Amino acid sequence: MSALLATTTRAAALKNVDRLPALSPAVNRLLGMLAKRDVDLAGLARTIQADPSLTGHILSAANSAFFNRGAQVQSIEQAVTRLGLTKLRRIALSKSVSRIFRGLRTPDGWSMTRFQLHSAATGAAAEILCEFLPVEDPDSAFLGGLMHDVGKVLIACGQPSQFLEIEAMVALTCRSQAEFEREILGTDHAELSGLAVAKWELPFSLSRAVAYHHSPESAREFGQVSMSRVLQAADLFTNSLGISVREAPANLERAALPVIPGHEYPGPEFATRFEEEWKVLSAVCF
Repeated sequence: MSALLATTTRAAALKNVDRLPALSPAVNRLLGMLAKRDVDLAGLARTIQADPSLTGHILSAANSAFFNRGAQVQSIEQAVTRLGLTKLRRIALSKSVSRIFRGLRTPDGWSMTRFQLHSAATGAAAEILCEFLPVEDPDSAFLGGLMHDVGKVLIACGQPSQFLEIEAMVALTCRSQAEFEREILGTDHAELSGLAVAKWELPFSLSRAVAYHHSPESAREFGQVSMSRVLQAADLFTNSLGISVREAPANLERAALPVIPGHEYPGPEFATRFEEEWKVLSAVCF
């Protein structure tokens, strides 16, 4: 590819970010509140109640078979008590982010359901890893998982022919999707994800984490594990389970626990926690 063509192609890919739907003020406020574990519950309840659709999802989850204790939950305050803040955060974030992409026109071979499942699973795995490791900015783990592959949506929707070309090349080789994206588009989905997060005016640390989730060695670490490294490990783990954006191969090998160089953690306990949390999250959100 000539330098001029590469520059033009990259510019076209970066313009995909400008086509992203804008976040409504309510969603932006909600994401900002839920990105942190220390949440003002009264303010959170008011924000959720201002969104009838999200209120319905939260109440439905609280009254589902996983949480139903005989009495129907009638209010968000009761839902918080029944679900617990962590599960409520995950459900609300998953639903809020998934609605951003509702109605986007996607090419053959793209599944928005697989994308959303993979994103939520990566977020859950990342958040659980943060319980065992000294992670930089652990509060952003779940939202980071939800956002880390947004660039793939941008490529699929904005440049469908190139998307299909990249998919075909990945299927024929053992090279990574990001490598082919950089060859064909002059950028990759990780960089585009970071730019999308920045456009939505979410924290810079979150933008940086998703932008480097395929190259965490580029994210400086000062004694703590970078969120980029956690997202990379969680991404690889969920892919190994077959919870992936691309359709999982029939001959999928045994799942591999996340690896964080220089750090040990109780792998079996992590796997058990993930299995328990994912059973609930996948059932009530999708």
